[in-house]
Amino acid sequence: AGGGAARTQLLMRQLGLGEHDARELGQALSRRAEDEAKVRAEQQETEARVQAMADFIRGACEDLTMAEARTAAEAAAAARVRTVDKLRWRWRTAEEAEAGSGARNLAALLGVDEHDAMAIGRMLG
Repeated sequence: AGGGAARTQLLMRQLGLGEHDARELGQALSRRAEDEAKVRAEQQETEARVQAMADFIRGACEDLTMAEARTAAEAAAAARVRTVDKLRWRWRTAEEAEAGSGARNLAALLGVDEHDAMAIGRMLG
């Protein structure tokens, strides 16, 4: 109340108001200051919520990117396995038909010489 009385006296002196008008003006100024403080607090709360949502969305996007990368890596690994299985099948099929033809088949398919193709064929089993 001491601050209110001092403000009333100040308003009376500086603006030439009567005590009643100065007190009402002081109360109105106090309410306005309180309202402005509430608005600032609400703005800060809203900004914090927006930032939290932005962080959540950013995290979700990063999770999706990681999942997509994992899926792509898994698909590439599966494709490599299928390719090795196909090579193995060609090696065995050709070798069963005629000894040495597996190496010729792999050499033509992979663009290597027959010696390297024979080594690859042995690794394929």
